[in-house]
Amino acid sequence: MLDKRSAPKSTVELNGDGIDVLVSEGQSVDSSTQLASIDLEKLSQAEKDPTVMVVFTNLADHDLSVDPGEHQHSEKLGELKLK
Repeated sequence: MLDKRSAPKSTVELNGDGIDVLVSEGQSVDSSTQLASIDLEKLSQAEKDPTVMVVFTNLADHDLSVDPGEHQHSEKLGELKLK
């Protein structure tokens, strides 16, 4: 069980401050499209966890492969293909 005293502090409390989403819902993207910009210094100062979660939905017609773990900017972390 996760101890509340050691749990990461949510960025939700920042109301988007330090996080800029650069794409819109329904927008087509490719491997060169930057999805968001995150001010890691601002997150650190606010004692927020810098972990980024990516959620894929509606995958019935797609094959998704993901390389789990930590990744650096512009590093390929997976592949999504139409079936």
